[in-house]
Amino acid sequence: MPDGSVARRCLCAGAAWSVAVWALAADAQVVYQWRQPNGTVVYAHKPPTPSQGTLMRTLSLAELEGNERAAVSRIGINGLPPSDPSRQALAGADAEVAMSVLALQRAEKALQRGQTPTAADRSGLAGGRSRLTEAYFERLSSLEAQVQESKRQLQLAYSKREALGNL
Repeated sequence: MPDGSVARRCLCAGAAWSVAVWALAADAQVVYQWRQPNGTVVYAHKPPTPSQGTLMRTLSLAELEGNERAAVSRIGINGLPPSDPSRQALAGADAEVAMSVLALQRAEKALQRGQTPTAADRSGLAGGRSRLTEAYFERLSSLEAQVQESKRQLQLAYSKREALGNL
């Protein structure tokens, strides 16, 4: 029977080996780029059969950087089962980006509508002329602040989604 120190060394070695294999598997993630007979380019986890199309190149996550690495990683996440936590997290991040885009669009439309002064936004002057009231400028400032906040929220949502794509 091995003593406690030998058992601990075996357990630690086994854990280290598991972590190393997991890390190699993550870095060895491969996506195949191939062209279908109709000309459509496909990215998939499996190479094409001869009837499906022609292999153009093999993309390895370990060899890529920046946006290419994030895109290939995202393809890898999308290839996971729907119940996988990584895929669910990415779906949540995609939904957050979509909601942020809609919020920004609403804020920009509100700003565009708010830039046109109404009759209540003008105060009369002598000679039939008018000038814009302080309330008009305050409303415009508030609408511009909403657009800036929506842009900030969208950038934050993009950053969260990008971080998931780089896992």
